[in-house]
Amino acid sequence: MARAYVIAWEFQVKQDGVEKFLAGYGPEGDWVGLFRKAEGFIRTELVRSEFDLHKFITVDVWQSRAAYDNFRKKFAMEYDALDTILQELTLHEQKVGGFYLE
Repeated sequence: MARAYVIAWEFQVKQDGVEKFLAGYGPEGDWVGLFRKAEGFIRTELVRSEFDLHKFITVDVWQSRAAYDNFRKKFAMEYDALDTILQELTLHEQKVGGFYLE
C-alpha cells in the first residue's frame, strides 16, 4: 500500500499581501480548490511562523506520490496559471521538499 505523500513549501509574504495569501493558500483557498479536482488529494495545512508573521509553510497531503504526479500532469496549465497569479503576493517561495507520512 502506498504511503501518504506530502509536499511542503515555505513562503515569505509581502507585508500587504497576507490577507490575499491566506485566501489563496489556506485550507479553503484557491490552491485547495484546484487540488480537489484531482484524485488522491487529502488536505492542505497552512502554518505561520510564531516569530515572523509573514512567513508561512504549506503542507499538501496526497494519498501517494503517484496521485501527486498524476495531478501535476493533468492540471499543469491550471497549476502554472494559479502559481503565476499568486506569486505576486510573495517575496520568496521555496520548496522544502517531498516527504512520506510514517
